[in-house]
Order: sequence, then structure tokens, then C-alpha cells
Amino acid sequence: MSEAVARARAEAQAAINAALNEPTHEAAARTAALNERLEKQLREAEAQIGAARAAALRALRDVATDTAATVIARLTGSPPDPQPLDGAIGIALAARRVG
Repeated sequence: MSEAVARARAEAQAAINAALNEPTHEAAARTAALNERLEKQLREAEAQIGAARAAALRALRDVATDTAATVIARLTGSPPDPQPLDGAIGIALAARRVG
């Protein structure tokens, strides 16, 4: 009789443990799925930020060239030669590790 009682207790304890562990496993699975979704969103956001930054830096070269050309034209009364101006802008941006 005591063997049957011990077996029943062990089975009952196993059932209790299974019932207690099930929500933990479900929560862990939901957490893993949520983390995966958030990681994907983060990667997508970082890619968008990188693309926006690259576009802004490309525009910076155009703005710098237009601004410098306008300043030179106003100071000298004639438009600058585009090749040396472009070279100077490139050097200045490279020195600042931009563009």
C-alpha cells in the first residue's frame, strides 16, 4: 500500500510540476517571439537610418558646392571653375570624414 501511495504522490507531484511549468514555457516562447520581432524591427530601423544618413551626406556635398559657388561668385563677380571647386569641396569633406 505504501508503494502505491508513494507512486500516487509522485504522479501528483509530476502533474503539479507540469502545470506550474507550462505557463513558464509559454511565456518563454512568447518572449522569444517578441524578441525576434523587435530585433527585426531594430535592424530595419537601423537600415533606414543608415540610408537617410547617406542621403543627407550626399546632399551635403551639393549644398556645400552650391554655397561655395555662390559666395565665390558674389566676392569675385564671376562664377568659379567647377573642377577646382569640386576638388576643394571633396578635400574639405574628406578631411572631416564626410561624404
